[in-house]
This record gives sequence, structure tokens and C-alpha cells, in this order.
Amino acid sequence: MEQVLGRVLELETKSKEIVKKATDRRDSLEAEIESRLGEMRNKYNAEAEKRIEIIRTEEKKRLEDELDAVRTTHKRQMKLLSDAADREFDNWTALIFKNVVEAEQR
Repeated sequence: MEQVLGRVLELETKSKEIVKKATDRRDSLEAEIESRLGEMRNKYNAEAEKRIEIIRTEEKKRLEDELDAVRTTHKRQMKLLSDAADREFDNWTALIFKNVVEAEQR
């Protein structure tokens, strides 16, 4: 009887050890999973930030190029207007003078 009782106590002790090891392993795995998830999250966030910065830089460059093109077109158009004004200045002056003089004579 004492042998059976001793064996039962021994099995109970071993089963408690097995349960403790399993619990410790589960807790360890949960902590490891959380750690890995945190690392992965940080890695993906860093990669996403890098991609966003690349896109932001490319978009800024594209917009600057587009703005430069608009400025170039504007400058060219202003030059054409200025050249036209220079060419027609004498004609416009004479026409205005003529219209004013004719208006006064009426």
C-alpha cells in the first residue's frame, strides 16, 4: 500500500512538473510571439515610412518639374506679349492719339 501511495505521489509530482514546464513554455512562446510581432511591426512600419518618403520625394520632383514647365511657358508668353507691345507701340500711340483728336473735334 505504501508503495502504491508513494507511486501516486511520485506521479503527482511528475505531472505537476510537466504541467509547470508546459505552462512556462506556453508563457515563453507567447512572449516570443509578441516580441516577433513587435519586431515585424517595426520593420514593416519602417519600410512603409521609407516608401512614403520615396513617393513624397518623387511627387515633389514631379510637381517642381511641372511648375518649371508652367513658369517657362509663362515667361515665353510674357516675352511674346512684350515683343508684340514693342512692335506695335508706335501704331497704338498713333491710333490712340488719332482717336482722342477726332473725339475732340466732334
